[in-house]
Amino acid sequence: MGIPLVFTLIIAVLTWYKTYELDPYKSLDANQKPLKVQVVALQWKWLFIYPEEKSLL
Repeated sequence: MGIPLVFTLIIAVLTWYKTYELDPYKSLDANQKPLKVQVVALQWKWLFIYPEEKSLL
C-alpha cells in the first residue's frame, strides 16, 4: 500500500510544479519582438496569415 501512495505523491508534486511553471499569465522573458498572426476559421481548417512576413508571390 505504501508504494502506490509514494508514486501518487510524486506525480501530484510534479503536476503541481509544472502547472505553476506554465502559468499563462506569467510574462515571458524574450529578446525578440512578438510575431503577429491573423487567424481565420474556415469550415474544416484554420488559415494563418503572417502580415509582417514577406510574401513569396
